[in-house]
Amino acid sequence: MGGSSYIALPDDMKNKKAIINPQNSDQQCFKWAILARHVSGNAKNQVAENYTSLEDKYNFSDITFPTPVREIKTFEKNNPKISVNVYGLKKEKNKKHIVYAIKMTCNFCKCIFSDKNQKDPDHCHPSDKSGQTLCNNCNMKLQKCNFVPCFLHNLSN
Repeated sequence: MGGSSYIALPDDMKNKKAIINPQNSDQQCFKWAILARHVSGNAKNQVAENYTSLEDKYNFSDITFPTPVREIKTFEKNNPKISVNVYGLKKEKNKKHIVYAIKMTCNFCKCIFSDKNQKDPDHCHPSDKSGQTLCNNCNMKLQKCNFVPCFLHNLSN
């Protein structure tokens, strides 16, 4: 399984306006999907100078185009602070499409999520702001206690 050239989104997914699907005329969909987070303005859906000017933001060496899913590990190794999650679309009987995970990894240790080490969205408890997608093990290692609980009992004057 791998990426290819531009494929239009089904109407039910396009109408959600939650997916950036850059229109390109080459076989480098993976590269444009990675760079899409850095493109701003109304031209986000068309690959042109707005995308090509950003190509040096990441190391795409040793990646072939179209990019098979197995080469994403190479991209992540070349860019240690990046974790790539891959999703697919599946058509249901009611002709609606659902999104399903093909490859999801922890942003820190790069492990693939499993039943034993599940995805745990890292977030700040006081503000409830999202952090990054981590495995349960990494999320537990990140927890910092900013206070020491102290319980007093049997107090007397």
